[in-house]
Amino acid sequence: MPYTDTLTPPTRERSGATAGAPRVLIAEDEWAMSSGLKYLFKRHGYEVVPVDNGREAALQLLSDPPFDVAILDVMMPQMDGFEVLRQVRGQDVHTPIIVLSAKGSEEDKVQGLALGADDYMTKPFSDKELVARVEAVRRRREAAQPLPKVIRLGEVVVDFETVIARRGEEIISLTPLEWEVLRHMAHRRGKAVSRDEFKRKVLNVPDDVTTRTMDRHAYALRCKVEIDPARPRHIISVFAVGYRLENFEILA
Repeated sequence: MPYTDTLTPPTRERSGATAGAPRVLIAEDEWAMSSGLKYLFKRHGYEVVPVDNGREAALQLLSDPPFDVAILDVMMPQMDGFEVLRQVRGQDVHTPIIVLSAKGSEEDKVQGLALGADDYMTKPFSDKELVARVEAVRRRREAAQPLPKVIRLGEVVVDFETVIARRGEEIISLTPLEWEVLRHMAHRRGKAVSRDEFKRKVLNVPDDVTTRTMDRHAYALRCKVEIDPARPRHIISVFAVGYRLENFEILA
């Protein structure tokens, strides 16, 4: 019987403390390795979900909301990492997955990559290299997503190609920087945009430059697109992180 006919993936709710953090699934049955990876990625600002068998790893990857990245050991009980890859890629799960294995043969690496792994690392490995590879596969996956051309925020339709925002027949005037803030948040598709990311990718200034420009522009955007700026439904603050776009529809 097919895997997904016998198991029901869970639906998770995220706490306010981790709502803005990228999420990593760590599928590793060795306690010491799992604990070390959990500590490593929490230290780098991730929300970590650890599992100790392949069956649970597959369930988590099939559930909502999707993970930003998964770290998957090959040798696990109940279902090995290669079978997890086969199952989740067969169900159209696009989460970036890095495979960890004590097996370093060319055949094993080829098999993992052929089944849909984004990267393959042989144990032992350095923490710095693993974090760098995780960040790299996340960047590649994000860059591969097409930019939204038109989005709807309640009654407001925002067209990034014509640079026109409307509420019905009313034209909403946005500044060039407000357009870029909104475009960047829409491209992140509901994920939090930190103030540091905003500085690097929108303002193009170094991280060590102190600025509250994003807060000012988020407030200005709320005043223009929200029905009630004091109780926003679309431009949502993420405590100690930045902002994210919610309750929006990509039209094109």
